[in-house]
Amino acid sequence: MKAVCGSDIGLVRNENQDRVAVEYLGDSVLAVLCDGMGGASCGSEASTLAIDTFIENFKSGYREYFKSDTIQDLLVQCMKSANDTVYSTSLTNDDKFGMGTTCVATLLTNDGRVYIANVGDSRAYLVTSNGIEQITIDHNYSQYLYSIGKITKEELPSHPDRNMLIRAIGVEQDVNTDYFELMPILPFKILLCSDGLHGFATPEQILTSIRDVPLEEVPARLIGLANANGGRDNISIAILEA
Repeated sequence: MKAVCGSDIGLVRNENQDRVAVEYLGDSVLAVLCDGMGGASCGSEASTLAIDTFIENFKSGYREYFKSDTIQDLLVQCMKSANDTVYSTSLTNDDKFGMGTTCVATLLTNDGRVYIANVGDSRAYLVTSNGIEQITIDHNYSQYLYSIGKITKEELPSHPDRNMLIRAIGVEQDVNTDYFELMPILPFKILLCSDGLHGFATPEQILTSIRDVPLEEVPARLIGLANANGGRDNISIAILEA
């Protein structure tokens, strides 16, 4: 198993408010990606607090002998801890009120099992020889409108409310975390990315850019793709290979 990550400010923003990290835990690997929001430097603070809290709690709580249900509980608990930290910090200063961040995390274990937790619209994709598949579901208003039949699937990528989150870390006292578990046929890759990538590149473009590319080159390739398509947001990527 291997994992790499990368992040870029893009071509327009004055600050990179994304955070991404990869941690090897024995024979398992954890990747976490956060995309902060809140104006000024608050987005950076929110994403930093969230990713640091998540990783610290996961590393201290994880054991390689854990079964699936225990891993699920730990991932969800780490999201809650990240939410608690960001939310409590947002109450300490009026300028920080309402700050928040997305968070998507995946654990890949040595038996090829994949565990994913997410809040917000940063995504996890599964990449195999058959193509690319989005695993997570965006927690934004356009996805909600699609879920209730108000807009079509074709309208999702360009809908004016696609950047309006309806769920995020740190915005409310409690948070609801989505959880996914899969065991794909080997070999495969798991891609985590912020909307700085998936908002400016189709899944097909992403797949074409990384097919037959050494893992170490994937972050630079995808950052280049997003920047070539406008680069109007911070771009962050983590990719794991099994």
